[in-house]
Amino acid sequence: MEHILRAQVIWLERVGGQRSFDAENPYDLAEALHLAWVAHIEEADLEEVISFHTSLGLRFDQARLDIIRHLINHGTYHRGQLRAMAEMSGVADFPETDYIFYLREIRGS
Repeated sequence: MEHILRAQVIWLERVGGQRSFDAENPYDLAEALHLAWVAHIEEADLEEVISFHTSLGLRFDQARLDIIRHLINHGTYHRGQLRAMAEMSGVADFPETDYIFYLREIRGS
Protein backbone atom coordinates (compact mmCIF):
# COMPACT_ATOMS: atom_id res chain seq x y z
CA MET A 1 0.00 0.00 0.00
CA GLU A 2 2.90 2.34 0.67
CA HIS A 3 3.97 2.01 -2.97
CA ILE A 4 0.45 2.75 -4.22
CA LEU A 5 0.07 5.83 -2.02
CA ARG A 6 3.58 7.09 -2.79
CA ALA A 7 2.88 6.78 -6.51
CA GLN A 8 -0.22 8.93 -6.07
CA VAL A 9 1.88 11.60 -4.34
CA ILE A 10 4.58 11.50 -7.03
CA TRP A 11 2.10 11.73 -9.90
CA LEU A 12 0.19 14.54 -8.21
CA GLU A 13 3.44 16.46 -7.85
CA ARG A 14 4.27 15.83 -11.51
CA VAL A 15 0.96 17.23 -12.72
CA GLY A 16 1.26 20.32 -10.53
CA GLY A 17 -1.09 19.36 -7.73
CA GLN A 18 -0.68 19.36 -3.95
CA ARG A 19 2.87 18.55 -2.87
CA SER A 20 2.74 17.69 0.82
CA PHE A 21 0.36 15.85 3.11
CA ASP A 22 0.00 15.79 6.89
CA ALA A 23 -1.29 12.30 7.47
CA GLU A 24 -0.45 10.16 10.46
CA ASN A 25 -1.63 6.85 9.03
CA PRO A 26 -2.27 5.26 5.63
CA TYR A 27 -6.05 5.71 5.85
CA ASP A 28 -5.68 9.45 6.46
CA LEU A 29 -3.14 9.72 3.64
CA ALA A 30 -5.43 7.79 1.26
CA GLU A 31 -8.31 10.13 2.09
CA ALA A 32 -6.13 13.25 1.72
CA LEU A 33 -4.84 12.03 -1.63
CA HIS A 34 -8.34 11.25 -2.82
CA LEU A 35 -9.50 14.76 -1.98
CA ALA A 36 -6.40 16.32 -3.56
CA TRP A 37 -6.90 14.35 -6.77
CA VAL A 38 -10.59 15.25 -6.94
CA ALA A 39 -9.74 18.94 -6.50
CA HIS A 40 -7.01 18.71 -9.13
CA ILE A 41 -9.25 16.95 -11.65
CA GLU A 42 -12.03 19.48 -11.16
CA GLU A 43 -9.68 22.42 -11.76
CA ALA A 44 -7.24 21.12 -14.36
CA ASP A 45 -7.30 20.88 -18.13
CA LEU A 46 -7.42 17.11 -18.55
CA GLU A 47 -6.21 17.29 -22.16
CA GLU A 48 -3.10 19.31 -21.25
CA VAL A 49 0.17 17.55 -22.00
CA ILE A 50 2.43 17.34 -18.95
CA SER A 51 6.22 17.14 -19.25
CA PHE A 52 7.95 15.29 -16.44
CA HIS A 53 11.00 13.24 -15.53
CA THR A 54 10.81 9.73 -14.11
CA SER A 55 12.81 8.58 -11.11
CA LEU A 56 15.37 7.32 -13.65
CA GLY A 57 15.68 10.80 -15.15
CA LEU A 58 13.86 9.98 -18.38
CA ARG A 59 11.70 12.77 -19.81
CA PHE A 60 8.18 12.09 -21.03
CA ASP A 61 5.20 14.09 -22.25
CA GLN A 62 1.75 12.68 -21.42
CA ALA A 63 -1.76 14.04 -21.41
CA ARG A 64 -3.00 14.66 -17.87
CA LEU A 65 -5.98 12.35 -18.50
CA ASP A 66 -3.66 9.50 -19.50
CA ILE A 67 -1.72 9.99 -16.27
CA ILE A 68 -4.93 9.85 -14.23
CA ARG A 69 -6.07 6.68 -16.01
CA HIS A 70 -2.66 5.11 -15.38
CA LEU A 71 -2.80 5.98 -11.70
CA ILE A 72 -6.25 4.42 -11.25
CA ASN A 73 -5.15 1.22 -12.97
CA HIS A 74 -1.85 1.18 -11.09
CA GLY A 75 -3.58 1.04 -7.72
CA THR A 76 -6.07 -1.59 -8.86
CA TYR A 77 -3.29 -3.76 -10.28
CA HIS A 78 -1.24 -3.75 -7.09
CA ARG A 79 -4.22 -4.23 -4.75
CA GLY A 80 -5.05 -7.37 -6.73
CA GLN A 81 -1.46 -8.55 -6.38
CA LEU A 82 -1.54 -8.01 -2.63
CA ARG A 83 -4.78 -9.96 -2.23
CA ALA A 84 -3.47 -12.86 -4.35
CA MET A 85 -0.21 -13.05 -2.39
CA ALA A 86 -2.09 -12.98 0.91
CA GLU A 87 -4.50 -15.71 -0.16
CA MET A 88 -1.64 -17.89 -1.44
CA SER A 89 0.08 -17.44 1.92
CA GLY A 90 -3.05 -18.51 3.79
CA VAL A 91 -3.92 -15.09 5.22
CA ALA A 92 -7.61 -15.25 6.11
CA ASP A 93 -8.15 -11.73 7.44
CA PHE A 94 -6.61 -9.64 4.64
CA PRO A 95 -8.24 -6.18 4.43
CA GLU A 96 -10.78 -5.60 1.68
CA THR A 97 -9.16 -4.31 -1.53
CA ASP A 98 -12.25 -3.75 -3.69
CA TYR A 99 -12.97 -0.04 -3.41
CA ILE A 100 -16.72 -0.28 -2.89
CA PHE A 101 -16.29 -2.89 -0.16
CA TYR A 102 -13.48 -0.85 1.40
CA LEU A 103 -15.83 2.15 1.65
CA ARG A 104 -18.50 0.02 3.28
CA GLU A 105 -15.95 -1.33 5.74
CA ILE A 106 -14.58 2.04 6.86
CA ARG A 107 -18.02 3.66 6.95
CA GLY A 108 -19.62 0.75 8.77
CA SER A 109 -22.42 0.36 6.25
